Amino acid sequence: MTYYTRTEIGNIRENNEDSFLTKELNGALLLLICDGMGGHNSGEVASQMAVKLTDEWNFEFKNTKPSDIKKAIKRLVEDINIKIYLKSKSSDKLSGMGTTFSMVVIYDNYLYYAHVGDSRIYICDKKLKQITTDHTIMEEMRKKGIEIEDDSKYVGYITRAVGSSSIVVADIDKMKLKDTSSVLLCSDGITKYIFDHELEEIILKGMEEKETVDRLVELSLERGGRDNITCIFAKIGE
Repeated sequence: MTYYTRTEIGNIRENNEDSFLTKELNGALLLLICDGMGGHNSGEVASQMAVKLTDEWNFEFKNTKPSDIKKAIKRLVEDINIKIYLKSKSSDKLSGMGTTFSMVVIYDNYLYYAHVGDSRIYICDKKLKQITTDHTIMEEMRKKGIEIEDDSKYVGYITRAVGSSSIVVADIDKMKLKDTSSVLLCSDGITKYIFDHELEEIILKGMEEKETVDRLVELSLERGGRDNITCIFAKIGE
């Protein structure tokens, strides 16, 4: 498995509230993107806390049932959530902070994921597939058949975040991987500006990981870059 990551502050933001983690952990590959939110730069605090706490996680995957791996990931997210929530209550400056949380663990030809918010995880094997669902007002309205314009005041409002309340419900699942699979994690600084069919076209060009990530980031910057931008791209069979 090979991978590459890049994060950019964007064209107008004064600080980068995106944080990420890539690490090898007891035979597994762990990838994580967190996009923080909250005033007074507290979003940056939330996303950095989530990454730090995940980095401290030490789980032994060998001889562990897939169901127990999923339970361990669930406990990890819940533990991170309550720690960020309690931190947010410690001062007015941090009040209301939270972060998206999109994590992938690749182990024994399986991909396990935990997802909260509107960062995204995709798998590509001849065709791109978004495996996460955006936790946003826009997505909820779309599911109900309500048409919303792209410039609606509801754009950007998420319905779930890690740390924003004492309880969080993360989407957690696993799937089998092929040797030809690739995985993309990105904050909404990418998906605001690049359609899924464009993501697919760029990934299927078969470029090196760095070239793929650089193309996605540069395209997002060219098209506005009004948000922080973070992207992780991994090839499984390398």
